[in-house]
Amino acid sequence: MRLSTTICGVYLKNRSVLASGILGVTLSSLRRVYKEGAGIVTSKSIGVNPRKGHRGPVIFDFGAGLINAVGLSNPGIESFLEQNRKYCIDFPLIVSFFGEKIEDYQFLATELNSIDCDFIEVNISCPNVEDEFGRPFSYSAGLTRRITKSIKDSTDKPVIIKLSPNTPEIIEIALAAQEAGADCINVINTVGPGMIININTGYPILSNLKGGVSGDAVLPLTIRCVYDLYEKLTIPIMGTGGISNTESALQVLMAGASLFGVGTAVYTEGISVFNDINQGMLDFMNANRIDDLQEIIGISHRLNRKSKFYFTNSTGRHFKKSKWKKNRTILTRPEFVVKQIKEIVDDSDHLVRQIYMDLNGELKGFPGQFYMLWLPGIDFKPYSIFYQRNETIGFAVANRGKFSRQIFRIETGDPIGLLGPLGNGFNLTRNNYLLLAGGVGLAPILFAAEKLLELNKRVAIAFGVKRAMDLNWFKRYIDKKASNQLRNIDVFYVTEDGSIGERGLITDHIEKIVNSVKPDFVLACGPELFIKKSAEICYSLGLEGQTSIERVMKCGIGLCGNCSLDDNGTRVCKEGPVFSFDEILGFSEFGKYKRDESGRIVDI
Repeated sequence: MRLSTTICGVYLKNRSVLASGILGVTLSSLRRVYKEGAGIVTSKSIGVNPRKGHRGPVIFDFGAGLINAVGLSNPGIESFLEQNRKYCIDFPLIVSFFGEKIEDYQFLATELNSIDCDFIEVNISCPNVEDEFGRPFSYSAGLTRRITKSIKDSTDKPVIIKLSPNTPEIIEIALAAQEAGADCINVINTVGPGMIININTGYPILSNLKGGVSGDAVLPLTIRCVYDLYEKLTIPIMGTGGISNTESALQVLMAGASLFGVGTAVYTEGISVFNDINQGMLDFMNANRIDDLQEIIGISHRLNRKSKFYFTNSTGRHFKKSKWKKNRTILTRPEFVVKQIKEIVDDSDHLVRQIYMDLNGELKGFPGQFYMLWLPGIDFKPYSIFYQRNETIGFAVANRGKFSRQIFRIETGDPIGLLGPLGNGFNLTRNNYLLLAGGVGLAPILFAAEKLLELNKRVAIAFGVKRAMDLNWFKRYIDKKASNQLRNIDVFYVTEDGSIGERGLITDHIEKIVNSVKPDFVLACGPELFIKKSAEICYSLGLEGQTSIERVMKCGIGLCGNCSLDDNGTRVCKEGPVFSFDEILGFSEFGKYKRDESGRIVDI
């Protein structure tokens, strides 16, 4: 109760808010963040029409914070409502939305009356779509007043107006929003736009060139904006930007905010940041005999020669951050490096290209993990590690899609960026393994096989492809890169046309292969329906196993939420991509549907 508050008639268990754009694609991931300690959570900004957003990279860690240009990717209001209208929303929720033109805001506010949310947040201040939409509406007091009034005329829900720090008229603009009926002001949106350039290539790292800046670097701006607005406004203020620990949250509250938003720190500190901050708040309150946080809201404005305060934080927890918390397999933050292509190996049919580069002491991955690969000026996509020996790392790229076609155009010596290693790896502690690969799922399977053989495990591999020619690249790998141990293991081939090995689908032959190999653990990679069927067969045979699954990933670092699964908000890039058979068979969407780049549901 000491941390709780009521804002605009809505009870909140504490004053922390998950900021918009962070894990906000699915309601399941928002519920997860609420359960992890947030007082209220905010959806990703929704527009009238679906948007894929910008090409990758869309988020980059530059050390003092993040720069992002996601580009307002969203499924559009129709799809958003269709997906979520029937969802049991049993947690406090803010739905954020944006408009390309003024009329959009009234339309969206009206449409959102049909969803059970507690607040609506009006994003009129995104800094990374100016090339498309022009200057943000929040730069104008007149436009802000007009938009706010049209929204208030269309809804009974409390309205939060999210403003930009990029204008010196922020006080005038906030007052205009208040006069038009706004119930709360949120400051600040990301700062900028700014730019980061990779010095190895000379290219700006973000595909959009410019993006909004967030994280530690913007905290002083947040505090200043909150402080200035508190003296002029009578409505509550939410302070967002640069809050990553109890100390920074307290500063924003002391400046005058009633709520504090957390965004970038979900990446730097993990989802536990909300509980950490709130526990630190309680420690601070206990140490200073504070009964209710309301006592310190705006306290910085009440200081004078006659009223002096001294607060101790010596017993507080989470006052200084402990970045890069341990997850299952990675102990440190992922690194972004740019390397030159050392070697290229193509098969005779140009279906799969193998690319190799030297890591030169950079972090090395584990079977099942992946890297985000960056082609300067092109895009940023996830690829499982296919090869790693000594200082050399390799990736196998199938010739499909725009990005992979660009991979087929690069030459030896060309630059390529790598962010990673990312995600969690396979369990390599058992003794007798059967590795199942369907299509290009062979790539991560080969790395696992090589590592298992190094560990003196028994290994057999079963490949399932359409035709023999689909294995030509594997033969090239065996000839040029494979270890002698890999050349001598049992390999089972299944082709749909019977051109090599057994005829049919590999799933038709799994039971026979299992009876031959008698494994105690199975690893499976490939198309989703193949994985699901394989897991079901293995489960029926009493076999445990793991698989690596794919979802659309934009950031790769667990922040954007685009790869979050339904049910429990599991992030494929962070808690995956490796999951047990039991886990994937429990995912309601697995083998049925996934989300595209806009966040819309599409069938598998």
